[in-house]
Amino acid sequence: MRTLKIMLVIGIIAVIAIPAFGVEVKRTASLASMKGDVEVMAGGEKSWASATAMMVLNEGDTVRTGKGSWALLNINGNAQSATAELKENSQMLLLELAKDDDKMTRSTMLDLSAGEVMVKTKNIGGEKSKFEVKTPTSVIAVQGGSASFSVNVEKIAD
Repeated sequence: MRTLKIMLVIGIIAVIAIPAFGVEVKRTASLASMKGDVEVMAGGEKSWASATAMMVLNEGDTVRTGKGSWALLNINGNAQSATAELKENSQMLLLELAKDDDKMTRSTMLDLSAGEVMVKTKNIGGEKSKFEVKTPTSVIAVQGGSASFSVNVEKIAD
């Protein structure tokens, strides 16, 4: 009987504790369309590979475009909480693509190190959800709702 009570208490603790672990889920993006020289460096890799249309991108991946090229990314796959159009001669890291189902929030951070990106957010989640674009000199953020904006990183003269 005592063993049964101990197991019951352990079971109750486990049921209560499990939601506290792993509530944040990683999301994906995909290359909806592209033109010209578009390359991807997967997170943790050291070399660039040619991108393909409908390629799935994960947190930590970097996308770059060459001269006369562009890429359109759907953030959050088919649900498309936003699109990001990466213009020519640009490079962008998908720094954060997360969601928390318990809090019903999404968190997106793109790191634009060079070039230009045009972002259109549609449904980024609840009021506490955020969509950010980081550059070497600033951070542009949308919280809740929808927005459209363009960010351009110009080369700083030496």
